[in-house]
Amino acid sequence: MSKREQAKLIMKMLPKIREAEEKVVIPWEEVNKALKAGCSGRQIASALNISPAVLYYKTKIDHLEEWESYKQRHHDMGIKEILETQHMVAIKYRDRQMLMWLGKVRCGQVEANPTSGQKHTSKIEKIFSQLFEDNEEKDEEGE
Repeated sequence: MSKREQAKLIMKMLPKIREAEEKVVIPWEEVNKALKAGCSGRQIASALNISPAVLYYKTKIDHLEEWESYKQRHHDMGIKEILETQHMVAIKYRDRQMLMWLGKVRCGQVEANPTSGQKHTSKIEKIFSQLFEDNEEKDEEGE
């Protein structure tokens, strides 16, 4: 079959393909959950047993939005949930390591550079030690 004949056949079949695509029901909650977890459109389509093109097309139809913007929005929501959970764990459970990590990453705090070879305690560690000592004293007074 020549390329010209293939193209004619595809053009003839296109309305039937679009009709079949229209009937596909996408479980958008499942898609959103996968996007938040960092899955690609190809991975999601494969799990749903459809082609990526159908997923992208249905995004335009069902959400009036291009796939890339839809994907990015849900990916960003997933990152937001991770950041919120890290913050909650650090604060609620008073997790020193997590608090120090968040201080470094989110607040730009740095540890002192030991140039003299002496054992040192970073400013961050001193602040957290003081914080936890103050809270332990308050807990003991309340008993």
